[in-house]
Amino acid sequence: MNKDYAGEHFLRSKKLDKIEYHQDLKISKEENDYGEDEDNPHLIWAMTVIYSLIALIGIIGNILVIVVVKKVPSMITPTNCYLVSLALSDCLFLCAAWPVEFSYLHADQNDYAFGAIGCKILTFLPYLGINASSMSIMAFTIERFIGICYPLRARYICTVKRAKLIILFIWCFCILYNSPWLYLATLKTN
Repeated sequence: MNKDYAGEHFLRSKKLDKIEYHQDLKISKEENDYGEDEDNPHLIWAMTVIYSLIALIGIIGNILVIVVVKKVPSMITPTNCYLVSLALSDCLFLCAAWPVEFSYLHADQNDYAFGAIGCKILTFLPYLGINASSMSIMAFTIERFIGICYPLRARYICTVKRAKLIILFIWCFCILYNSPWLYLATLKTN
């Protein structure tokens, strides 16, 4: 049975209700939308390899971006400050989402490996990463717009100090904006 909440589809299952987000998220590995069995070991193995490669390459690549920008003084520009914020938010998302996906594929369906606190944190962190990533891209785009359309003003408007303040605001806002997930995400058993 599908329910549509804000454009996302959440599945209802006969098994243990894994996580309850405010919208009654129910997940089962037993059957997908088309009634197909998803306990295929080859599919699980392939998904594990793909998720792991995406996480590993993404985390390593983003860490390299952060290290290079921090180590080379000439790389510290307003644009690169936004790119570091983007890399940090993407790393946060990958580090928080991968364990949940891995657990979903390999853990017993009657267990949630991370407990109640892990449920809250591993729900909050991916949303924080997604929102910080989106807002960093938006700030980066505005900064580039000013730099291209108003090049003479950009010297005074687009400074490293201002970029760092905007990034600080973005992260503080995203933490506050996503903090309700720390209270809404709970484990629920039948």
